[in-house]
Amino acid sequence: MRSGLDDLHPAMVDSNIFVYSHDLSAGEKREVAKKLLRTLSDEGRLVVTVQIVHEFCAVMMRKRRQGLVQFDSVRELAEELMATATVLSLTPNITRCALYGVERYQLAFWDALVWAAAREHDIPTLYTEDFNPGATLEGVSIINPFASET
Repeated sequence: MRSGLDDLHPAMVDSNIFVYSHDLSAGEKREVAKKLLRTLSDEGRLVVTVQIVHEFCAVMMRKRRQGLVQFDSVRELAEELMATATVLSLTPNITRCALYGVERYQLAFWDALVWAAAREHDIPTLYTEDFNPGATLEGVSIINPFASET
């Protein structure tokens, strides 16, 4: 697992990592995601935005209907996520920064919002598989925890 867990800075984690941690069909990705989330949570470094919580809920409701996860309530999973992570609100400045990220870096808007929140809050690490891994965009290093070590 590539993690960059050597530092003690906060780290933003995208919704896909949370989804994999509960997806019974995710195999090794599930184990990697669970370990990363446990480590960041135990160290008090886990950060998300309300958007990430919303995306997680939407995907988990779909996966539950498909029988790919086992749980009684999406609400309970969301409550657990919000209790273990620092949850940041989105602001007009983050929206402006996201629109800049779309123009400058050709990011998808929803991905740009995640990056912009990390940038605006000086969070140096963003864990996701949705960006170009290894890139650093204006001080935010993008890490795909599922990418092979090279």
